[in-house]
Amino acid sequence: ERPLGNIFNLYVLLSMLLQFALHIISLIYITIQTLTISSLQYHYRLPEFLNLQNLVH
Repeated sequence: ERPLGNIFNLYVLLSMLLQFALHIISLIYITIQTLTISSLQYHYRLPEFLNLQNLVH
């Protein structure tokens, strides 16, 4: 078979768009899961003004 004469055909563009969509959906899913897990583990509130007295227990 001969190589493709033009790289801007329907197959290449569709493949690139599907890969882009898959990566974006994966990043959004991972971000949501990470925020959910981190909010469950570290649910505390920092003081308004951080100073040495607030940080030492």
